[in-house]
Amino acid sequence: MQYEERISSYQDIQVRTSDPGKVILLLYSRLENELANAKDFIEQRNFEDKANAIILSQDIVLELTNSLNFEAGPLATNLQSLYLYVYRELNQINLKNDLESLGKVMEIVKNLHASWQEIIENNPEATVAAKRQQSRLENMTIVG
Repeated sequence: MQYEERISSYQDIQVRTSDPGKVILLLYSRLENELANAKDFIEQRNFEDKANAIILSQDIVLELTNSLNFEAGPLATNLQSLYLYVYRELNQINLKNDLESLGKVMEIVKNLHASWQEIIENNPEATVAAKRQQSRLENMTIVG
């Protein structure tokens, strides 16, 4: 088994065995890493790897969108709008190699990650509510 396959296998196991709140945090961590990679690749003019990092970032944004529980109220709808905005921005960044727009997206993701971190750490009920979404997240695999 190659190194990347072992990493992917480890990440898959980590996602499947984590509680849903931790899965959300793992997704945000991976998203932040991939956005940082995309920034580095743009600066290095390595456009193939940049495209791969942005596509993986978009996949993660879609997973976050798919994990929303719309029974929770307007927060889910607002998050969906924000996720779709980030997704569309990533399309434009991929086309134009726009570091300024990428910086804005990175800031949005950083703030969302910090907010989720605080919610999950300070509100045990959030983890209980997140368990309702477990079935959606269990089938998710991050490749990369």
